[in-house]
Parts: sequence; structure tokens; C-alpha cells
Amino acid sequence: DGCLAHGADNILMKGSHDFVVNDGTSGFHRKHLHAKNFNTFQCQTGVFERINYGIPQLNIIHLHGSVYWSKSGEKIEVNYTNDSKNLLNPSAISKIKKFSTYLGNKDGTTTNIPDVAFTRQQIDRFWTEYNKLPIVNPTKWKFHETVFEEHYYQMLRLLSYELEKPNSILITFGFSFADEHILKLVQRSLSNPQLQTFICCYSQKGAAAMSEEFKLWKNVTVIGPPDDEKLDFTNFNKYIFSLKPEKYVPSDIGDKL
Repeated sequence: DGCLAHGADNILMKGSHDFVVNDGTSGFHRKHLHAKNFNTFQCQTGVFERINYGIPQLNIIHLHGSVYWSKSGEKIEVNYTNDSKNLLNPSAISKIKKFSTYLGNKDGTTTNIPDVAFTRQQIDRFWTEYNKLPIVNPTKWKFHETVFEEHYYQMLRLLSYELEKPNSILITFGFSFADEHILKLVQRSLSNPQLQTFICCYSQKGAAAMSEEFKLWKNVTVIGPPDDEKLDFTNFNKYIFSLKPEKYVPSDIGDKL
């Protein structure tokens, strides 16, 4: 959550690329989210307005909500300085420190993940605070607040419209399609013969499951990881999502070369 926004911000700070990041908000000190803002585009003009050209724009749509959102009356306020520190107290943070350290161990396995014990009171407090976040888990459960739920379905409608356009391309990465609303929406949109969909899967097992789920549509390409690899963000950019993708060479062959 926030990866694209913060990544784009770092690129813009370097001044080497000119583009606009549109997260659907408007405002100055307080930014509020509204679906209509995704139809806003910026252009640059000459001094005498004789020429103008559109600035490339990246629309960031958080279908499943964001930790940076909060309810402000009947609106959604977006604040990127919100770090949600109230979710865990100092005692809980101290307990999970060894767990956090283990996550950074590249040689770690799931079987050796440290066991962290919490009291029932601590667990209940965490879920009380967590459920206040405007985030949709990959289940049939949706937002508790009407204002968030309304925006969610507006964004689903926007996604549907985009997929119905001629020559549309949908690329998914790190998405399991466990959200049945989005799964059915995408499958309905695949009746558009000009829509090409590329589903990138973390594991070969995931690729097999997606191939089975979308086997009825010829305009779907399921992309799994190379043999003995996982399609993490590094391999995704190295072997697939690149203007000059590298050719995968298995490690045993690479050692012999």
C-alpha cells in the first residue's frame, strides 16, 4: 500500500521524467477522494496558448482501500503522513521485533518463523483497531462504512468501463483474484475481444490455478515464474515487465557457462 505513490514521488524528485500521479484526490492541506477526479487531466501550454500537450498521467486506484484513508464526515480524506502507529502499542512492537528481523532473513523458511505469544486482550485490541482501517480483505466481507463501500463500487464500475474500451490491456501482478467481485467483473469483460489480459503469478502452482480459472478465454495469458524461481518483484522486472527483458538461465547451467 503506497508503493506506487512513494515510488513515483521519488522518480519525480529526480526531475528526469515528467508525469502526473493522480490518486483521485483534490484539496491542498486536506485532500479528499472523489471518483470524478480520475477524469481530470493536466496539459501544458505555450505562453500565448497556441500549443498545448497532455502530460502523461498515472492513475492510482486503491480498489481495496488504503491505510492512508480516513473518514471525514461523508468524505474520504487521504493523508500520506498517516503511519497507523496506533495499531500496535510499544509492548506489542517489542514482542514482534524478532519476527520482523526474521522476515529480513533471505534464507529463512516458513517452518522456522518465530512464535510470538499475545494475550487475548492484546489480540482483541489489535482487531478492534484494524477493523477501523478502510481496507478490504480478500473475502466476501466489504467495508463497514457506507462512504467507503460507495467509493469501492464506483471504482469497480470505472475498472469495468476501462476494460470495455478497444485495445485495452490488463496486467495483474501479486493479485490472487480471491475477491469474487473483481474476478467476475474481469471474466465478464473478457467478452471484449480487443482486451488482452496478462496474469502474472508468483509460483508455478498459482499459475496452474489461474490457468484453470481462465481456461475459457483465449485473450488471457497466464505467466508463471521460470523453473525453480518465484516471480517476485525483482524477477518480474528482470524477465517480464521490461523493454529489454533478460533471458532466464537456470543456475546449474549458469555455473557451467
